[in-house]
Amino acid sequence: MRIPFPIEIPIIPALVFLVALAAVQIVEGTDPIFALYMLTAQMFGIMAFNALGGMSHVTGSICLISLLQNATLPEVAHALAIQPGDFFLPSSLKTAAVIVVFYMCIYIAAKIAMVVSFPEPLFDRILFTSHEMRVIIWIAPIINGLFLAWSIRAGGVIEDGSLGALALRFTALLNPLSVILATHLSLRRTNGKLAMDATCAIVLVSAILPGILTASKEGMLLPIFCWLMVIAAYGYRFTRAQVLGLTGGLVFFVLVIYPFSQFARATVRGGVSLNDKVNAIEDYARNPAAYAPNLARLEKTQPEFGNSIFGKSIVARFSLLLTNAEVIDFDRTGEFTGIGPYIPVFYGVIPHFLWPNHPTMITGNEIAHKAGFGPSAGDYTTGITIGAPALFYDVSGWPGLLFLAVPEYALLFLTTRYLVGRASQSIWCLVFIGMTANDAGDVGPGGVFGSILNFGYLFFLIIIALKVFSWSTSVFFPNRAALISPSSRP
Repeated sequence: MRIPFPIEIPIIPALVFLVALAAVQIVEGTDPIFALYMLTAQMFGIMAFNALGGMSHVTGSICLISLLQNATLPEVAHALAIQPGDFFLPSSLKTAAVIVVFYMCIYIAAKIAMVVSFPEPLFDRILFTSHEMRVIIWIAPIINGLFLAWSIRAGGVIEDGSLGALALRFTALLNPLSVILATHLSLRRTNGKLAMDATCAIVLVSAILPGILTASKEGMLLPIFCWLMVIAAYGYRFTRAQVLGLTGGLVFFVLVIYPFSQFARATVRGGVSLNDKVNAIEDYARNPAAYAPNLARLEKTQPEFGNSIFGKSIVARFSLLLTNAEVIDFDRTGEFTGIGPYIPVFYGVIPHFLWPNHPTMITGNEIAHKAGFGPSAGDYTTGITIGAPALFYDVSGWPGLLFLAVPEYALLFLTTRYLVGRASQSIWCLVFIGMTANDAGDVGPGGVFGSILNFGYLFFLIIIALKVFSWSTSVFFPNRAALISPSSRP
């Protein structure tokens, strides 16, 4: 068995599926106009995905993941729950109209980006020795290990602007890089026969550990997603035993990882020291039923996908349709956010220890509070994920959506196409996909520039550091291995 890695979604079969989905929704009580809007939005998203080269390029992956979270996943979930597609959605028709226009803008941006031709992508021109690539792989595990040692010694207290906070920021970007390169080298070394060796296993565990210590679903699952993405891109064939193992892993996520991240999150993150966090994790493992009262609260506050906690808790986390609707419904008052609160994204490249009090970009939590559906009044730490369509609309209404989404996404698509090539040509493409997978559905006006800046300063710092390292050690290793391209496929 191979994991699908689509480079194109056939239009006719996709249209047949979407028409059937719309018909089922109408039978279940969905407003026909809403169903038609959502069908149209998904068709524009699929056409944009195909125009961008599908999953073979990071731009296509951003488009697909965004479409799944903002439209397809919630609509399929509603249909399976025998609910109208617009169930529990305020301003449902306007929300659907915003989503249609947003994916129309994405399609226009995709066509603009594909008109411009580039020479060989920038990062594909950079060659590394095997020695240098292994240095890259071990950067994140070493930083994770040092940070863990520091936490044990210093009590684990992380202050904003500290070197510890800076290290955490970099490991969040470096962990996907390390996992992807380690998997790539394992496949290349064994001619595609082995997707997990000792180095890959150590790197994967190291990347997952910070997610465990923060009870973060993304922190625990993103490294695994990166590993699966590489082997899917390379067409790795799983044995029956491995398929059973993957199935068991999926069941483990549904029954263990997701409940832990949902119901133990506040306790684990509330721990001041590393010892407090470990004790909280052990306490949950021994008696998860003690956290059951949270289920009653979830039942009352999130009836989006019916009464089943099992069904709605997982799907609701990855669906952004409801948060889109709540923000768009609030914007009927005319209290738009404006572009100003997003400007500080450009200050993000400056570490806090150099400019401790520099302005920060508005967060989803703050927008949710403004719209009246956030957590408690004093809670400005819990992350609230809002879909990209609503974020662009929330700037200034229809003008913000129409005149910001097209140029910003066109710039994002052009930048990534200039930096990296296709997955069949470059491992860097897979690195970018891994770095953007978690946030693709909510890339708002500031997130577009944040992604570009993260790509730029992270990779240039790594490349500069490694080339300096390579030059300085050439005296000691005159017979080192010949240069190889990260795009070398197994």
